Amino acid sequence: MKKNKKTLLAFALIISLILCAELFINGSAYLNAKFNPGENRTSFDSLYIRIGVEYLLLNIIYLVWLVQNKRRSQYSNFLNILKVSSIFILIAFISYPISTDIYLYLHYGLMDLNGINPFVNTAASFNSQLSPLLAWFQTSTYGPASQLLFAISAYFTSVSINFGVYIFKLFCMIGHIVNGYLIWRQLKSSQHQTNLTIAYLLNPLILFEQVTNAHLDVFICTSLILLIICIEQRRYVLSVSATLVGFLTKTIPIIWLPLLFMFLVRQKQWKSLTIVTILFLAIVCTLSITVFPTSKAWMSILNSGVELTAGSLHNIVASIVKNIEQLLQNSTNNSYRITKITTSGFKILTYLVFVIYYVCTLFKIYFRQRYSTTNLILDIGWTTLVLFLFATPWYQPWYCSILLPIVALYASSSFFVLTTLTFCISSTSYYLLIYPNAPGPFFVLVSIITVLPTILVLLLRTKLLQAIAHP
Repeated sequence: MKKNKKTLLAFALIISLILCAELFINGSAYLNAKFNPGENRTSFDSLYIRIGVEYLLLNIIYLVWLVQNKRRSQYSNFLNILKVSSIFILIAFISYPISTDIYLYLHYGLMDLNGINPFVNTAASFNSQLSPLLAWFQTSTYGPASQLLFAISAYFTSVSINFGVYIFKLFCMIGHIVNGYLIWRQLKSSQHQTNLTIAYLLNPLILFEQVTNAHLDVFICTSLILLIICIEQRRYVLSVSATLVGFLTKTIPIIWLPLLFMFLVRQKQWKSLTIVTILFLAIVCTLSITVFPTSKAWMSILNSGVELTAGSLHNIVASIVKNIEQLLQNSTNNSYRITKITTSGFKILTYLVFVIYYVCTLFKIYFRQRYSTTNLILDIGWTTLVLFLFATPWYQPWYCSILLPIVALYASSSFFVLTTLTFCISSTSYYLLIYPNAPGPFFVLVSIITVLPTILVLLLRTKLLQAIAHP
């Protein structure tokens, strides 16, 4: 068994180093192509595919390690755990981002440093050295807490763009290590404390998306972990405060707030409810007279910023309708109109279904007997997963990473763990199939691979639960 683990470790290390090198090549190629538009990036398709294969292999090795790593480990101190994990965390930090979001973060930071409100003014309205690298040009969809980190990191772009990139990546790496520490502390009564902490720190999805690609979801994980710790310790005001800080980082925690409020109502925590309501109103008023002076500015962070569909059930439906229209030989304009009407209708339907599911969850929190804090956290997880899986038209592979703290802290909730890991692994198909000159059908194939395995797991819930209960 020890020999197998050493072999897995060696393979993972070699693949991680190769992936790191290829990400550097890709990053250099992207910067060169953007600052030298005459150059052709077609030759880098194979590089993208190799990156996707290497990332998928790391996820497979990780799953094999999870299956084998069931025994208690000898490490009891977090520093020892960090030493064991440090090589992979450092490789993730050194690796250059494949995502272009980091450039948008820094661009928003430069806008802030120049006295331009990124929630009122679009990215396109301001010109910087990062402008040629941007893929999106809307107003900022990220909260004021994120904007502070953007501005700090952007300050260092005066030295070089890459310096600013790595300053922000440093924040993300520190955030990831802090998250691991918080999980380790919360699991102090678990006999699997060490293994679960290492499993979180070395999760390929987290390392790749939150450290290498420096997505803000690392700080949403921090918010969620603090929410869990505080709610378990019955520090209700702090739990809501942690959620509000998460919302000021990125929008998604807003859907957790009503669940928390309903839980406090059920617990008859009127004093806590009063305090958090005053706190919430104070934050809203403060932001309204500072960074969000108009309703349009507020809508900036309440909107995904795109009207497109990708990586989602919506994308599959849109593709089916479009292909049917083409088979019927309708005109291009008419086909586009019908496709848009259908996808808009499907979006409304899925939003309605999600709202019904959400309201049922609120009723369950209030009326269900023996409703515990564990039930609340799992409902937060399920609600977020259902939103991503069914009601989010524009889904990206790092979104599901915010569910992994719940997986680590509530590993005994086997069906949620199974469903979430299926969703996370399925999401890795994005990097295997999406490259600069990928055929159109590949984008739909990504959506199919992303959502259908998880939906299948949900449909087979009863059989899977029986298999888990009686292996």
